Amino acid sequence: MFTLILIVHIIVSVLLILVILMQQSKGGMSAMFGGSQDSVFGASGADTFFTKATAVMAVIFMITSFSLALLSGGPKTAQPATEIQPQADVLPEQTLPQTDTTPAPLQGQ
Repeated sequence: MFTLILIVHIIVSVLLILVILMQQSKGGMSAMFGGSQDSVFGASGADTFFTKATAVMAVIFMITSFSLALLSGGPKTAQPATEIQPQADVLPEQTLPQTDTTPAPLQGQ
């Protein structure tokens, strides 16, 4: 399922890039200063197709992106055998020398 959505996502991304690049520019900043005035009065037949295709592919792109995020962020099940278990007795147990810990009696008073 993840692989199928990933393949659709990649195809839609490439098609979305191509559709965006095939659209005619509206002029932008150059139209304000007198450049490319022919695109303002040009035919708009192809513009509606590319606009609709861009909107549809953008929605599909968002749906596949959201689906991939949900599928990849699911709970991960770790195998207990692969985890590093600390060893209980790494160093041999050492015995401490026996010392007298009783307090000495007070002298003088």
